Amino acid sequence: MTSNNLILIADGSRARLLSQDQRGHLMDLHSWRGQSDGQAGAQEAGSLFVGRVAEDLKQRIPDLDRLILVAAPKTLVDLRAELDDQILAKVEMQIDRDWTHLSLDELPDHLDKAISARR
Repeated sequence: MTSNNLILIADGSRARLLSQDQRGHLMDLHSWRGQSDGQAGAQEAGSLFVGRVAEDLKQRIPDLDRLILVAAPKTLVDLRAELDDQILAKVEMQIDRDWTHLSLDELPDHLDKAISARR
């Protein structure tokens, strides 16, 4: 049986769900984009966006072994509030950084450094 290790990378308006195989290779599984109608609606739109991401993650619980959350600090707080206990139990690490701008090729190095720093 292969393990299903997922990595969620998010900010208040974008998110990517990645899968990591046994060799550490990353693959995009899903992406989300939020919409905001100006600055006044940004906070509400961000909350709705994070709620939608959390709800989508719930659908993946049966296949989920481990989850790493990487999110901008405010988004990470919002995600923790939205994720249910079943998902939170699978969270192996939380990284409070905005890596949404990084390419798939850049992410492994950043992840390795973050993991090493936590040991």
